[in-house]
Amino acid sequence: GAILTDGSLVMWGRNNSGQLGNGTNVNKNVPTAINCPTPIAAGCWIKISVKSNFTLAIKNDRTLWAWGNNMRGQLGDGTTVNKNTPTQIGTDKDWAIVNASSGNYSLAIKTNGTLWAWGNNSDGQLGDGTTEQRNTPIQIGNDNHWSSISSGYYFSAAIKTDGTLWTWGSETSGELGNGSAAATTTPQQIGTNWKYISVGQYFMTGIKNDNTLWAWGKGTTGQLGTGNLADKDIPTQIGSDTNWSTIATGNEHCIATKTNGTLYSWGRNNGGQLGDGTTNKIISGPEQVGSATDWTNCYAGEYTSFAFKTDNILYACGGGDYGEMGNGTNTSINTTFSLVNSSSTMQTVDVGRFHVGAILTDGSLVMWGYNLAGQLGDGTLVDKNVPTAIACPTPIITGIAEKTQVNALSIYPNPASDILNFAHSIKSVIIYNASGQALKSVQTPNNQLNISDLCAGAYYVKAILQNG
Repeated sequence: GAILTDGSLVMWGRNNSGQLGNGTNVNKNVPTAINCPTPIAAGCWIKISVKSNFTLAIKNDRTLWAWGNNMRGQLGDGTTVNKNTPTQIGTDKDWAIVNASSGNYSLAIKTNGTLWAWGNNSDGQLGDGTTEQRNTPIQIGNDNHWSSISSGYYFSAAIKTDGTLWTWGSETSGELGNGSAAATTTPQQIGTNWKYISVGQYFMTGIKNDNTLWAWGKGTTGQLGTGNLADKDIPTQIGSDTNWSTIATGNEHCIATKTNGTLYSWGRNNGGQLGDGTTNKIISGPEQVGSATDWTNCYAGEYTSFAFKTDNILYACGGGDYGEMGNGTNTSINTTFSLVNSSSTMQTVDVGRFHVGAILTDGSLVMWGYNLAGQLGDGTLVDKNVPTAIACPTPIITGIAEKTQVNALSIYPNPASDILNFAHSIKSVIIYNASGQALKSVQTPNNQLNISDLCAGAYYVKAILQNG
């Protein structure tokens, strides 16, 4: 191997094990150029929400991305076409929280505290006062004090910074908590002093500031945890304990942790999702799962449950027909909490109907499970039974005001190795790599740009004409 004065690398000789690095196993008897490799980009994700068969996520530049099923416009890209790779939604860079709903709609909060919604609106679940489907994000009201959101099939809930709870959408089993059978297409206040909420299929749970646990809505499978199977149309306290820490709601079950590190579950257990070693029964009140006291957080899917321990290792139980357990198998039922993998790098997790997403400590995103609508975002429709890395997508590059200017821009030769020529008067040029990183920025390049210092590869060119 030899490095040339310009930093190029050439290699020759035996290549039976690929030691020349040129992508083949063919011997070379003359110096052969080896391309500069593309570096692995650092992780870029900070938030993720998965439900039903689609995924929402926020990158570290606060842009919003979506992929998967889009039959009701729930991705927010203005279409109803499914996407199997992350697709940027608009160009705003101020998204803070996202929530994907099992009812094919989406909620989000921006950094300025405003509330946004889009997708299916058949029961007024978007909260905009109508039942009109929205294929792009629309602001809900004018309030800018929203702090958290959650959604069920056809109803929604959110907490404001003052601790007040607000609900809207369908009302079939008391899920709005307003004490009546009245549905509403705009947010209505339900009590104060709320810290956290989690919404199931037709019920809600929440933890108040005093760490008490509450639930309301449909209770026919014990999901409310009240000790019976009755519906509740107002928030009802579960027991008298004041040490509840986190709670997650699945389709018809709940899983929760206490401040002492213990784990509890209740509700329907048809798929082993309660994690107590049994199936096909109903538990109508919180029951401790095992004796461990090192649980820290929990998450629930339709028929699955996930939980972290203090060592940041993820465990799972429930149905695994599509690889939801993430352990390399497609076990139909897993009735106890088992290791997903031995990595301690998972930082946050969210669970959909049959698929799961996790953001690692370095900002990388991995996903696994069912993938019929492309909800894993890996460019395929193939299920995955192990965590699979999802590459950081290239952002939409803005700055050219008129499409006619883009069409008029001519750059040659393409591809080029030394000099790029511009057929028009150029004010400035920026070169981006495939990850959206700016590598070269030049003012007034005299209609030419020297690119001989760039490694071989594909790049994006953003040029500003002299006329703006």
